[in-house]
Amino acid sequence: MFKNLGPPEIGIQLPLDKCIDLARRYGFGGVDVNIQEAAGLVAANGPRHVADLFAEAGLQVGGWALSVDWLLERDDQSFNDFLVALPSLAGIAASVGASRAQTWMKSYSDELPFEQNFERATRRVRDIGKILEEHGQRLAVEPIGPRTFREGHKYEFISNYDGMLRLVNAVDMRNVGLLLDSWHWYTSHGTIPDLKRLANGMIVYVHLSDATRNIEIDDQIDERRRMPGATGVIDNVGLLQVLSQLHYDGPVTAEPYDKEIEALTAEEVAKVTADALSGLWVSAGLSS
Repeated sequence: MFKNLGPPEIGIQLPLDKCIDLARRYGFGGVDVNIQEAAGLVAANGPRHVADLFAEAGLQVGGWALSVDWLLERDDQSFNDFLVALPSLAGIAASVGASRAQTWMKSYSDELPFEQNFERATRRVRDIGKILEEHGQRLAVEPIGPRTFREGHKYEFISNYDGMLRLVNAVDMRNVGLLLDSWHWYTSHGTIPDLKRLANGMIVYVHLSDATRNIEIDDQIDERRRMPGATGVIDNVGLLQVLSQLHYDGPVTAEPYDKEIEALTAEEVAKVTADALSGLWVSAGLSS
């Protein structure tokens, strides 16, 4: 596995070449790509341009986010329109050296009871997975853990990794797996033994963050997180050790939503993030 820079997750809004330079200078092993930006770069400069930027910096492509909002809430026509556009995006991803797409699901619905929502989610994720598979892409799917995110809505949906694993198994495609996020694992009352039951091939992408002290798990709020390792409330060290034991070889990206870093420059936040991940690597007994 490698320390990965996810620019949007830490508030960096710079062109890809600038993000790659930051990642290289601060010791990251990879960088996520904005697939729409990558498409524009490929159209303007040719199919090798983005891949060459990464190669020259000695970095890997971390992953890319599916450009779809509220995946499960779309009506059939708009979802089908998304499927029509997806092969082009997946092809761009393949051309720049990316192979890991990511998305997430709301942990509630105001329209469908659980089983109906589960059936639709399974069908739609399978449809996406088939297209991605044709272009050598894997799909990471993330549940949303906090109770506070789903309270007040009519029907609860998947909010933990046991539930998401059930969905992934129902999809039954080798290229579809989990986005393991330490925040959502913690807020869904996940444990280290839970993680040890996962197979390496089931984990496609990893996010790390930390939680605020002195707030009960069920009272944590999704966008009030800390930089991974800042408080030690979440056992990110134990999580990394399990990933190492499972021989996970993908990106590990900080996703703190931390108010304390909002005032920092891109340069400063890249350094803070790199230092945080490096500290966890050392604590977990991993090579830097």
